[in-house]
Amino acid sequence: MKSLLKIGFFILAVVFSGNLFAQESIQADGNLLNYYNNELFHWSYNMIGGLSLNLYNQSSSAVFGINKSMKDALESYTDSGQEYGSYRWKNTTGNILMWGGIATILGGAFIPIAGASDSNNFDRYLQAYAGVTIVGAVTTLVGAFFYTAAQENLFYAVNNFNRAKIRDYKSTTSP
Repeated sequence: MKSLLKIGFFILAVVFSGNLFAQESIQADGNLLNYYNNELFHWSYNMIGGLSLNLYNQSSSAVFGINKSMKDALESYTDSGQEYGSYRWKNTTGNILMWGGIATILGGAFIPIAGASDSNNFDRYLQAYAGVTIVGAVTTLVGAFFYTAAQENLFYAVNNFNRAKIRDYKSTTSP
């Protein structure tokens, strides 16, 4: 019975000392947590809005580009600046191709209307309509691929920025 009591006491001592040690390390890393909340990018992703970024209590969606303060922050480091430049190019190209393809599809719908009065060449108008619609659909798909690749580059830019900021933090806090 005494050995069970000793084992139980030993287990309780180990459990409580582990909790005290964890609390001590959390208090020591309070500055890192504050730095993490204030100085680093936080991101979230949903299927409707895409990638959403938060920095310095500002929020920005990456659908048509991010705001100037986030852009300046990403360009402050070489690696994140290169990824941001790639994001910007792919995002612009993707949006142009997507919306241009949709406009081509919608504009192609007027081709059969123009050929309705010419019954001899109506088949040619339908073939032109099919060709324009297919080109518009392919352009829209290519634009969508560019757009998703741009989101990936922005994600990498944010990760590179956060890693560089953590390196800066470690270099300023280490003895």
